[in-house]
Order: sequence, then structure tokens, then C-alpha cells
Amino acid sequence: MERSYDERIVMYFCKKNISSALLLLILGFGIVSVGINREDSYIFIGIGVVFGVMAVWMWIRQRFISVKGTEVDDSAKKYMSKAQIRTKALKELEIDEEDIEGLDKLILKGYSPMGINTEPFFRVDREDGKARSSNYQITYFIMDETVMFTYSQTKSLIDSEFYGGEHVWRFKAIKECRIETVPKLCMTAPGKEEEKEEKTFNVLIIKGENKEIFGFAFDEEDRSIAEYIDGYINKRIQRENRMRKPNSHSDSGKPGKSDKERKTGI
Repeated sequence: MERSYDERIVMYFCKKNISSALLLLILGFGIVSVGINREDSYIFIGIGVVFGVMAVWMWIRQRFISVKGTEVDDSAKKYMSKAQIRTKALKELEIDEEDIEGLDKLILKGYSPMGINTEPFFRVDREDGKARSSNYQITYFIMDETVMFTYSQTKSLIDSEFYGGEHVWRFKAIKECRIETVPKLCMTAPGKEEEKEEKTFNVLIIKGENKEIFGFAFDEEDRSIAEYIDGYINKRIQRENRMRKPNSHSDSGKPGKSDKERKTGI
């Protein structure tokens, strides 16, 4: 089965632990020691040498091979191209192509500060100063006059964790929409917990009438799209609020009088 993540991306985020290399080295030494005095000792020595070479290579790779942040960006782009977010959104939302002709269709994408089953790793790259998360999110928005459809995927770039979900929003059921910058402490190098720097991640927050909260991550290059979505939603929230307001009433619940009526007593 094809692995859903790249080991080099794991190296970018995760602590460089040499325990696995030491274990292989000990196993190799033990196998050689056991077979050294046997007639078929060459077999044991051969296996032991293989384990030793693997241990040395693992140690070299973990200690001297560095991974650039641009490789993580390339991995995220590769995932995004495979995600086929538009096709999956229409399938999950059970919408036909002809149903959304003429509607706004937008995509937000970016490193997510939000977890799936576990919290992601965060790292700020010294070369470009960019903060990256081990979780990447893509969201497809379909905007109508009274309703909005969303389909979102969040994928871990370092393991098999994944989340995909759709939602149908009626603007009258949305209580709040805003853009937030979420602060996170980011490692400056894999495993260096003592060397962390605070950086922020962009999230479009939508709150529903039942207190449900949804977050949609986006990178800085998608800010104009996020601001358009935020403005679109808030305009429709304001319109719905105006439509809900009753006509002017008196305290007794009877229709209120106009200024002319109050002045003339009619």
C-alpha cells in the first residue's frame, strides 16, 4: 500500500531521534556475536553488517540531511492537486454542475493550526521566515444568495490522519463570521523545544446559531479570497437581521404613531 506521506517532510517537523539507529546497531552487533563461532558464521556476519550499515545511514540522514520549507510547500501542492476538491465537494454535497452555474465558487487553502485526531507540529523556517504546520487544509465554497455550501479536507503531511466534511449554511443561521490570526509557538528546528518562536496562522471563523464553530485555514496569498468570503457572509447576515426586525411598536404592543400623529394627537 502506498504511503500517504513523505519521510522527508516528517524529518522537517519531527525530532531527530537516534534511538532507532542505536537499536539497529545493537541488533547487528548481537547477531555477529552469536554467529561468529558457527560454521555458517558468514550468514550471521552478513546480516549483522546489513543492520550496521542501516544504522549508520539512519544516523547520517537524521544528523546531516536537512529539509527545506519549500519541500513542504511542494508536498502540500502535490496533495492539493490530488485532492480534486471541486469534484469531491459536488459529490459529497450531492450537487450537479448545472445547479451551481452563475454562483461564486471559491477555494481557500493553507497550513492549519487546528488538529485532526492529534495536534499538528509547527515550525518556522529560518530561511524564509514562514510558519508551517504539519496539517494542510483545503476548502471549497459555493455561494448563493440565501445559502452557502462548504466542503473541507484537512490532511496531515507527516502521517495518515485525515478529515473531510461538508456543511450547508443558511445565512440566517450564521451568527458570526470573522478572520482571525491564531498564535502558535513554532520550533525553529526539529525537536528543539527550547527554541520556539510565536507565529500566527490565518483562519476564517464561522459560528452557527447552535454554537457550532468551523475554522477554515488559509495562507497569506489567499487573504483577498478570505476577505471576499467574509464580506459576502457578513453582508447577508446584516440583511437577514434587517429582515427579522419588526415594525415600530409601542410598549403595549400596538402599532406606534407617526411623528405627525404624535404632534397633532390624531
